[in-house]
Amino acid sequence: MDQTLVDAEGIRRVGASVDAGRSFDWELPEASGAHLRFAWSATPIRGDVRLVVELLPGAGEGLARGIAGWTHSFPAAPAPPIFWNEDVVLPGGSGPRRLRVRVEPAIPFFLSDLRLVWPESSPGAVVLLLFDTTRRDAVGFGGCKDPSTPNLDAIFRGAWKATRAYAPASWTIPSVASLLTGRVPAAHEDADGSPLGIVPAIATLAEDFRRAGWSTAAFTANPTVRAENGFAAGFQTFFTTPLEGASITMPGGETIKHVPGWLETHRGEPFFLLIHLLDPHDPYIRFDRPRGYTPFDPDYRGPIVGDEVNRLQRGEMPRPEPSGVRHLSALYHDEVALADGLIGRLWDAQPAAERSRWTVVFTSDHGEEFGEHGGWKHGPALFEEVLRVPLAIRPGAGRRFPDVPSDTLVSLLDVLPTVEQLAGLPRPGRPLDGASLIDPVSWRREALPAITMLTGGAPRAVVVRRGRKLFFFDRLGTRGIPDPVKDPPGYRLAHRLPELMPGLGSFDLAADPGETRLQPVDRSSFPADWRAVERAMGRTRRGIEMRVVGAGSTSALEVTVEGLSREASLEPFALEEDDRVSWNRTPSGRALTAELDLSDGIDGFRFEDPSTSGLRVRIGDTGGCAELRLAGSRPLTLLPGQPREISRGSIPETIPLFDTPGGCAGVFLWKASGRPLTRTEAEKEEAWEKLRALGYLH
Repeated sequence: MDQTLVDAEGIRRVGASVDAGRSFDWELPEASGAHLRFAWSATPIRGDVRLVVELLPGAGEGLARGIAGWTHSFPAAPAPPIFWNEDVVLPGGSGPRRLRVRVEPAIPFFLSDLRLVWPESSPGAVVLLLFDTTRRDAVGFGGCKDPSTPNLDAIFRGAWKATRAYAPASWTIPSVASLLTGRVPAAHEDADGSPLGIVPAIATLAEDFRRAGWSTAAFTANPTVRAENGFAAGFQTFFTTPLEGASITMPGGETIKHVPGWLETHRGEPFFLLIHLLDPHDPYIRFDRPRGYTPFDPDYRGPIVGDEVNRLQRGEMPRPEPSGVRHLSALYHDEVALADGLIGRLWDAQPAAERSRWTVVFTSDHGEEFGEHGGWKHGPALFEEVLRVPLAIRPGAGRRFPDVPSDTLVSLLDVLPTVEQLAGLPRPGRPLDGASLIDPVSWRREALPAITMLTGGAPRAVVVRRGRKLFFFDRLGTRGIPDPVKDPPGYRLAHRLPELMPGLGSFDLAADPGETRLQPVDRSSFPADWRAVERAMGRTRRGIEMRVVGAGSTSALEVTVEGLSREASLEPFALEEDDRVSWNRTPSGRALTAELDLSDGIDGFRFEDPSTSGLRVRIGDTGGCAELRLAGSRPLTLLPGQPREISRGSIPETIPLFDTPGGCAGVFLWKASGRPLTRTEAEKEEAWEKLRALGYLH
């Protein structure tokens, strides 16, 4: 039952289409006391249609026995399909039996969400609440000064709440893809680093629940979280707002209005439900209030009304006065309050018995900047205000969540394994990048997977540790910068980023939680952290990678690489203004000569070269020392002026550990094989246009 039909409300339903004159037959398991539930539609038809459910006779028995039937009236085609939900109490009996569903007259019909349930058993259910663009300190239990989330605060009173939960990306598509798969965004990116959504080969949280026999549904207000991007995988019922410019400002009530009916038809049965509300996303304008007004800042009389953040992000208007920034933040909190009110009304309308069996999880896909580091909105930067999100888990159906320390390092990658284990599903037999918080081993985790952003500007990455955070921005890089013709505002924004973000360094999050004082990298954790960064970015790169890492005894190094063909290309990486690079023609090909300032930590290059001949690497006479380091091989000392010959075949594909234990600079080489996921130019253009229309791209 994997065909799809979109109904009159725009809800995508997965099921089975039955041709005219045919019936749907099903071999029932032992079903004593069970209810048969399903939704159905007749297409195309005008007038009354009767659906009949029958038990078929076994060998030597009489005629089929009708056990239920309904007659419904359908509008004239080509009106969108109307679905009816049915509930049949199956008669008792032992052993397997055959069931038949047919319609009169004999026309095509569609069955969806067909299931057997035992409501009296009161099984568990999982509800995942996702507020778009909600930083941790925008909710009450995260420390918000405005009363933005009284309903969430009440729902999760006494529940477990993370104080150090991080989104795996700084914007919606990659973050939600990781949330629903437990895989890092790089697993879903194409060869340019652009997110594809959810890659078909990667299983989702919804698919796991569906395989376990649970009903699954998603109602999302963010129009980029769509079936075409893979987000409907595993959901038998899936709704997202129309992909048009107005969708970004559509109130969450237009999405959540579809949820009560679905809940009504799934009471007393196991289900996984995703509700994704967009209201906190800019513009911060509530349609139920006068423009620019919020009770969180009622006395403000300035020019800020809530739609300025895009112009602020692009540098097209000056930074507001402090009162204006406060008012913009208050308007944003009011949007969070709007979403909170919708959830509160939905919650209050449910029977207490239903709520008690729900395991409820609340989080966000990313946060939002309000000028803390000179930037606004979300996407470009990877500071705490963008990556740190709320996360709360309230177990239901008598389940107990362990006493996880609230300051445990948590990623949204952990939601899938945690929720599935809490719900009693078997452990997924596939690789995951997240860890179950029910396992105490995860509480002692020292670092999260690297978080990267490879589009909308030069590459950026961070690695979050318990007390520190490695921060990287390829300030002089050109990869990932938008096309100046197709996206002029995005191009200008990308060129503003070096004014807003440092290159390479670390922040002491314990002493400096606002990330105001960049410090040198932590030498003890840098080798492992940088390898995590390279792994995350490596899927988008192809060729021979070279990194030069400084050590305490070497602050500058001259490196020459020869043996490259005339067809070879060079891409500098992680360089700063004090580095000098020459890319010269030689009688036999090309050569790189680089004078590198290693005091900033790391410098690098990528070579693409069709040649198979060997390379020669040498260093200049700088008074320091250097070693050539290949993963799996002993370090080779580089002596000034004496080249080291390296065959292409000896360069491994394994990304090395970027350590320099001898106090000498390290010259690291490996092969990057890139990845096969690609999109045609037409597909890229279509994706750009959709995201630009919604304000995700400029």
